Amino acid sequence: MISVGTLTLRGEASWTDTIYNDIFNGKAPYEAATTQPAYWLLNARLTWQPHNSHFRFQLFGENLTDALYATNRVAFNTPQTFVNVSGQFAAPRTFGLRAMMKL
Repeated sequence: MISVGTLTLRGEASWTDTIYNDIFNGKAPYEAATTQPAYWLLNARLTWQPHNSHFRFQLFGENLTDALYATNRVAFNTPQTFVNVSGQFAAPRTFGLRAMMKL
């Protein structure tokens, strides 16, 4: 029998409940915009490693539900009459192919 290598399928699922980025759980005036709604995050990977090879190839999909979520958020008042919310959003739904080599 001829071996063509190893094929591995991996799936990941995680649930993140509502996150409040302030000490008042979003109930203070102008702080509701700092609240991160709950979301699901789903990822999948299919990896193939040829027999007796230093190489590995991976087809992947990340954030398959295309959840819009922030990795951080903060509200600040500058000047006092304006409330600004700043933060960084995570990557949207992403697909790709990786080639890896182990020395």
